[in-house]
Amino acid sequence: MDIGIYISLGAVVISFVGLVLSGRKTTREDAAQGAKLDAQLSSIAGGVEDIRVEIRSTRERLNGISERLSAVESSCKSAHHRLDMMEGKHG
Repeated sequence: MDIGIYISLGAVVISFVGLVLSGRKTTREDAAQGAKLDAQLSSIAGGVEDIRVEIRSTRERLNGISERLSAVESSCKSAHHRLDMMEGKHG
């Protein structure tokens, strides 16, 4: 055979091997990037869950404050009524 054919076949084989190796490298890089994204998503999910817990706690505290505020308003109204009555007797 002619030497040109051997060179051509060698170039084809080398190109094929290069293609296969670059495909493996890309697959590894994709897998590494996918794992990194999964880790980041897990971290974000944990942060979201922490925020939900904090919101629940804040909502409970706000409900407690609202109840206490209603009691203080009622007490204040009663005190003002008593003061108005005292002013009426002395004024």
